[in-house]
Amino acid sequence: MWMSAFPTRPCLTQRWSGHLALAMIGLMLTVGSVAVSAAGPEAFEPPVTCLCISADGEYVVDGSQAGIRIRRWHDLAVEAEHPIPCAQIHDCRISADQSRLVVVGGDPGQTSFVGVYAWPDVSEIWSRQFGEDVLYAGSFAQSGDVLALAGHDHGVYLVNADNGEPQSILRGHSKPATDVRILNDSRTLLSCSIDQTIRVWNYQTGSIVRSLNNHTQPVIAMAVRPVTEGLPMIASVGEDRTVRLWQPTIGRLVRFCRLKSPANALTWTNTGDRIIAGCRDGCVYSIVADTLEVRTYPDISSGWVNSIAAHPKQSSIVVGTSTGRVRKILLDH
Repeated sequence: MWMSAFPTRPCLTQRWSGHLALAMIGLMLTVGSVAVSAAGPEAFEPPVTCLCISADGEYVVDGSQAGIRIRRWHDLAVEAEHPIPCAQIHDCRISADQSRLVVVGGDPGQTSFVGVYAWPDVSEIWSRQFGEDVLYAGSFAQSGDVLALAGHDHGVYLVNADNGEPQSILRGHSKPATDVRILNDSRTLLSCSIDQTIRVWNYQTGSIVRSLNNHTQPVIAMAVRPVTEGLPMIASVGEDRTVRLWQPTIGRLVRFCRLKSPANALTWTNTGDRIIAGCRDGCVYSIVADTLEVRTYPDISSGWVNSIAAHPKQSSIVVGTSTGRVRKILLDH
């Protein structure tokens, strides 16, 4: 049997809310004013569970229980809406060549869902349902021929991105896999899990290269630094309220800091100098990668910041909240 259907990531993370706040490592600065534009009033609509931005910076895709919406970047106005045949959407990603959009999720306790759509018209290329629980994340290989999927049933699945045919299942996590990323070297895959680990795989051979075990609670999300020189670097966030920077191909933990609140999502800025984390206290935190200086963008939401994406050309981000709001934030330099 293939795959489990998971709850959306907000449902996953809400199970572990309520821990006491931890002290900040690094310098914390509070921003008095935030340049923000918002789409719609603060209303309790379906939580925005995933976001991505097209490479030209013109369009934002957001996902929720209502389906997928395509927004114009400049004003966040909705240009198109597309229903998705599952109860929960957890992730959406556009392929490197900007030709396809993947949407993953499922019906908790029943089935997973993965759909690949032509971009930008969002016409369906293929979709599949597998197993008895949900998927939490998807990642295209740089070549576009392989799609990796993180499952609630602990598995990491590799499928043919052109037709959805299963290729292999990577087994190594002892609890649900929460995120997955394929590096640009055509062999390295990263997965993280509630089991507190990040696994580094050679996905060509299906073997575990190493396990990164420094998180002390479930690992929620990862992001790959968007620079090509030097060793690859990733950031990860966990229930332990830490943001950790890694060089995964050599197994090195570079540095880490603690935030005031657990993060649900994170991304790198387009220049690769900062990590941006969206947290359950309704704030966004900007962390300078080299110094761990932390800047706070407070009161972004009356609920949680569930999802986040960085503009590919501007010093701006877009966030999705547990109250159903999509907001754009101009980052301070």
